[in-house]
Amino acid sequence: GRYLPAMEKIFQDAGLPPELTRLPFVESSFNTRARSKVGASGIWQFMRSTGRLFLTINSAVDERNDPIRATEAAAKLLKLNYDSLQS
Repeated sequence: GRYLPAMEKIFQDAGLPPELTRLPFVESSFNTRARSKVGASGIWQFMRSTGRLFLTINSAVDERNDPIRATEAAAKLLKLNYDSLQS
């Protein structure tokens, strides 16, 4: 719950439904250190290749694990997908 108000604001500013900020409950249970067997990381479970579209990921920094930066990236990705699919 600590990050939800900031996450809702990010999604609101992007024109996305705030309900989408609940997806991390399913993806990672909001565990900022969540890692999958296949390499997804952070509360939004970004794969390295997808994360690099919107985040800094290198040997020194992995913004997938920053809940606010990752939420900004998730909003951009979901908005891009919606604009592409119109659904």
